[in-house]
Amino acid sequence: MVVLDIGANVGDVAAVIADCVSPTGRVVAFEASPDNAERLRARFRDVPHVEIRHAAVTDQQGTMTLHLDAKSSKRHSLFEAAVSVRGETITVPAVTLGAVAGELARVDFIKIDAQGAEGRILAGGRRLLERDKPVVLFELWPRGMAAAGTSPSDLFALLDGLGYRSVRLSVKGQQKSRGSIDRFLSDATKWASANVIAWPPQRRPGLLARLRRRLKSAK
Repeated sequence: MVVLDIGANVGDVAAVIADCVSPTGRVVAFEASPDNAERLRARFRDVPHVEIRHAAVTDQQGTMTLHLDAKSSKRHSLFEAAVSVRGETITVPAVTLGAVAGELARVDFIKIDAQGAEGRILAGGRRLLERDKPVVLFELWPRGMAAAGTSPSDLFALLDGLGYRSVRLSVKGQQKSRGSIDRFLSDATKWASANVIAWPPQRRPGLLARLRRRLKSAK
């Protein structure tokens, strides 16, 4: 299986995914922060089926400004209002999933944790979603999406239009109803976020089941 890890940070999730797909698969991990990208390269230096790319994934190609969070490297964002404690800004390369689709024969699974850029990432990856129908696991952070100039309604309209079925994941990895997502959105506070899994038509949850087992065993 081919998996994209968008917003890989220092690689905790990428490590689990790499174990799940095994050396016969491939993991392409994207990280906008150059410091985190270097940590990823060091961590996966001896794991040949994990490829590290220093780039932000969004809906445009070229370069973008990355706003660094002075408090936590997990909160760096392309959008200033999504940063908790503002630090420096740097210029980073930016790519779209549409461009990535041109490089890869197929993509089976996408994980996204990108501090509000999720809507823009998926909008820029519509062609890939239509072609491969990958399973998509993403963080839903309404405040961050607002900072990016997008909204949950736009994101779900895109997924719904492609035939995806979106459910919320509990902290224990249990799948909840779409109504649970709606209830979360109705009263989400500034920093509140939820994990959502979007199932495409006629796709079985084999990889997610393996991920859940590995994550539980790692605790």
